[in-house]
Amino acid sequence: MVGKKKKKKLTPLGDDLVAVYGQKQWGNQWYLFTLVRHWTEVAGREISSHSMPAFFRRDVLWVYVQDSIWMQQMQLGKPELLVKINTFLKGRQTVDDLRWMLQPTDLIDVPREEYVSPPISVDPAAEREFRTMADNITDPDTREAFCNLWLRLTTKNRTE
Repeated sequence: MVGKKKKKKLTPLGDDLVAVYGQKQWGNQWYLFTLVRHWTEVAGREISSHSMPAFFRRDVLWVYVQDSIWMQQMQLGKPELLVKINTFLKGRQTVDDLRWMLQPTDLIDVPREEYVSPPISVDPAAEREFRTMADNITDPDTREAFCNLWLRLTTKNRTE
């Protein structure tokens, strides 16, 4: 039999990521991936909410940290965190040191809140009087902006 080819069965990539990473010698990236996925378990809820593993550089794990206050806090707990990380990695990757860097702003998930203006409550007679005075402003957009400013200021003064 000359050159008989075997038919290869298709398998989902997700089922064999370890082999793909190993084949390409991306082992460190695989360990980083698993560390990121389990960061809350490894570092604890409080630390993990303010940090995230970033990358390996040789045997040093660089960790993104939310701000300098948390950097200092994590530096104090560095020996304990190193033990937890190495225990999690089970010797497949050894971390000899941890380094911190501020988290890039494009990785920060800032909740977007729509501004809802407070309800306006002014005396209707005072509003009519002010609008009559504002009729001297010829540009309608400027006039309306001026009236809205007056309404907000009047409402703010009433609530204080």
